[in-house]
Amino acid sequence: MSRRILAATLATLATSAVPSTALAQSFDAVYGFPGVFETLQRPAVRVQFDLQPMGTWSNSEGMWGDWSDATGTHQLWFIDQASATTPAPNTPPGAATWEGSFDANGAVCDGIITTAEGLPGVWKTANCPLSVDIDVRTNAQGDRGVHAFIADNLVPGTPVWLVMGNATPGGTVSRCPDLSLDLGSPRVFDRAIADGNGQVVLQRKIPAAVAGRTVQVQAVDILACSATPVQSLAL
Repeated sequence: MSRRILAATLATLATSAVPSTALAQSFDAVYGFPGVFETLQRPAVRVQFDLQPMGTWSNSEGMWGDWSDATGTHQLWFIDQASATTPAPNTPPGAATWEGSFDANGAVCDGIITTAEGLPGVWKTANCPLSVDIDVRTNAQGDRGVHAFIADNLVPGTPVWLVMGNATPGGTVSRCPDLSLDLGSPRVFDRAIADGNGQVVLQRKIPAAVAGRTVQVQAVDILACSATPVQSLAL
């Protein structure tokens, strides 16, 4: 794939939808491309959408297209339906189709993007819930460290922070100032990037200054600005 075509694809893709019975709405989506995210300047992107009930949409990247849920699943067509559904090799560069469904809570966690160039992508809504498995482990040298693993609902290339704080809710982090955490005075304990499978491991040796304390912990998706449920952890 040429850089020009890939650039055109990245400029046009991002997606979401709402049921056809809904009025016009605005919402955020995060998208990326698992196969090539390591090579992209913006491996995962957050975009705001305005979806109109008459079957058209526009987004904060200046793009537009058509949408429908007539087949029982939501579909968005980038540029327009005719372009996105033109068979290869005649599909216009940048054209794409999104497919997926909203759950009962109004979230999409498994959206699929198919591009004109055959580059598969994934997307989710910003309110897609996250969960983390976290514990304290001791290595062969006797060092204790925090280990956290998120297995689902991350777009490849998404930055994730592991933050610790006290039991007073309402803290915020700099990249997501409107996200109110369920802990207070948060400090970033570790940072990592979701891999091509949308998974991430965060781990770090426990500093002597905090060893023996009990802290509150959350992982934060820095693009979607969503967080895992708070957990209490004895260090």
